[in-house]
Amino acid sequence: MSSKNRVVVDNTTIFGLGMSNDSIYKDEKVAAMFLPLRFDKDTTTFVFHIQSLKDTIHFVHSKKLSFISRNCGFTFDFKIDTFYFTGIFIDSISIINPNVKYNENFDNVEIYLFD
Repeated sequence: MSSKNRVVVDNTTIFGLGMSNDSIYKDEKVAAMFLPLRFDKDTTTFVFHIQSLKDTIHFVHSKKLSFISRNCGFTFDFKIDTFYFTGIFIDSISIINPNVKYNENFDNVEIYLFD
């Protein structure tokens, strides 16, 4: 889905399991989002709350340590290998670019919701 066809979803809360108690998004209008992948595990799980419904996405990924610079040090680059989800309101997911690189800003995954 290109940005011109994106739908804004109201009252969205998203948090990552095992990441922290804080939500990544809390009761926000969301059309596009940044979801950080875990560097300490090979699976990252996100729970989505939209109104009274909950859905879960599990991203299975590999990681590679990459050198940024002498001042910044290292970061992890990821490759999304696969995913699975519970399908409550998420209809499908498409991996646009499986390679998630530090400081790049483009769509890697598209999430489609049921109408």
